[in-house]
Amino acid sequence: MNRHHEPLMRWAMPFLPASPSSDVLDVGCGGGVMLEKLAVRYPDAKLTGVDISMTSVKASSERNSKLMEAGRLRVDVGSVSDLPYEKESFDIMTAVETYYFWPDLEMDIKSAATRLRCGGTMMIVAETYERPDLAEQNARYARDFGVKIVSNETMVSFMEKAGIGGLASIFFNLIT
Repeated sequence: MNRHHEPLMRWAMPFLPASPSSDVLDVGCGGGVMLEKLAVRYPDAKLTGVDISMTSVKASSERNSKLMEAGRLRVDVGSVSDLPYEKESFDIMTAVETYYFWPDLEMDIKSAATRLRCGGTMMIVAETYERPDLAEQNARYARDFGVKIVSNETMVSFMEKAGIGGLASIFFNLIT
């Protein structure tokens, strides 16, 4: 997954705010590549990764062991449906190729949004989304992997209902 998602992560990074950030969360951190990229983009930030899989938490921790030793990174086991963090804890939240597995996408976005500080940014990155020319592929992914794929318009609507606009909405419109 790290190798497969890395080009998408590299593509998405410029869409994040350029200004320094103090607290950054990567939801569904997987193997830890996005955390590695966020550490470079925000060299003074405190980084947090969360994943429902203990295997992913271990992989992220091992990949980013120097960041952990330096006290810049923590990686926790947790679900997007019940993030183990206080409200208004983060300035930036990313989720790369993970929304497909969230149990209740609309409610999970709302819940995650409460962890953002006022003016914070949530960036959900996905290379697969609902559109007619991807219908066959998406049906196969849903059948084989249990993923739930939504249109960009649906994603934007969920984010706007959660009180997130601006960058998140623009970002999803850019990939249609």
